[in-house]
Amino acid sequence: LLHVLRRIFPFQRGLFEGKVANLWCVLSTKPVRIRERLDPELQPLLALAVTLALTLPACVRMLRLGTETRTVGTNITFGDVTHRHWTLLLWANMSSALSFFLASFQVHEKSILLALAPCALLLWQDPVMVDWFSMICCWTLWPLLQTD
Repeated sequence: LLHVLRRIFPFQRGLFEGKVANLWCVLSTKPVRIRERLDPELQPLLALAVTLALTLPACVRMLRLGTETRTVGTNITFGDVTHRHWTLLLWANMSSALSFFLASFQVHEKSILLALAPCALLLWQDPVMVDWFSMICCWTLWPLLQTD
């Protein structure tokens, strides 16, 4: 059981391994070198705090959207409201997945695909952004694609 928990939560490995294009990889270069300056026992807590801070705005927005009351007699049809809610849900999902990719502990290169999935569904709304984000995702997957 302990072996399974160590595989699921690899705290002994440090903030990142390999060439993951996330925040901790960037902050581990000169002059910051966060891996050397921060106690290894505090690194998972810092990753948790930063991940939650980055995810919080999208979660709060979706929570407010679900609880806000609609005024009676507006010209907005039910279809327009539903369309707006689905669009905001896709943006929030993409934002949350990107927050986890950028700041969580021991990120794998493949986790960028969790942000790309809702982004691909936004192609009809902003095709240029989806094209650029797809290219960036391929770039971050390059070390993984190169080894396979």
